[in-house]
Amino acid sequence: MDAESCSIEAASLDLVERHLAEREEVVLAFSGCSMLPLFRPGDRVRISRASAAAVREGEVVAVRIEDRLVLHRVLAIHLDDGGRPRLVVTKGDNNLRPDPPVAVEQLLGEVAEVYRRPSRQELALASVM
Repeated sequence: MDAESCSIEAASLDLVERHLAEREEVVLAFSGCSMLPLFRPGDRVRISRASAAAVREGEVVAVRIEDRLVLHRVLAIHLDDGGRPRLVVTKGDNNLRPDPPVAVEQLLGEVAEVYRRPSRQELALASVM
């Protein structure tokens, strides 16, 4: 499954969920390649709690897929008969296919910020300028 290639390293998904509920944000190390070039392995991402009603197509969200925390971009939001979000379809930017739809209850938050250390190549280029 593509989603496995783009997950957050976390000792306990339940702990991450609890932390988001209590503090509204969490910073975690990213691994995988399905969100290249936006996220690289080793980047740290700040995830903020977000309601399903606040999430929009095109945003990168954290969702629970098969007991893994996955960061992928929202492709579509399916509404119920009352106009409320019911299902979210996500896809890694570097993946060929979208993920299976997930219930909005599996939406944990949205990516608010990415922290990246400069690579040796970027440092070398900066020192030349």
